[in-house]
Amino acid sequence: MKPLKPLIVLLLALTTVTAEAEPIPAPVRYDPGKEAVDIFVDMFIIRPVALAATIAGTGLFIGLSPFTGLLTIRPPHDAIIRAGNAFVGLPACYAFGRQLGDLSAGQNFYRPDGTTNWCTW
Repeated sequence: MKPLKPLIVLLLALTTVTAEAEPIPAPVRYDPGKEAVDIFVDMFIIRPVALAATIAGTGLFIGLSPFTGLLTIRPPHDAIIRAGNAFVGLPACYAFGRQLGDLSAGQNFYRPDGTTNWCTW
């Protein structure tokens, strides 16, 4: 029984979780007036412009697709995908893929590994 006691104490010591205090974040000041203005601007100005940009980008993508197809000959062979994401995917993501009133979306276009953060449609 004596050799078992230190083993039990060691096992309990290794499995015990220590509590760590987390810093308390600074309180975020809630301003309902600013949120209402952001939602209004987003709903009646930014989203219609993004929808128009999606429609115009779709037309440009269709019109320029023969030339984009020629660019696909050279490696990395992704010109059509990149053009589709630039002309159609990015404006459509900005119009439909974010929360209402969130005007900060779309400012981070690059992932940590350096590749672009395009939407895939």
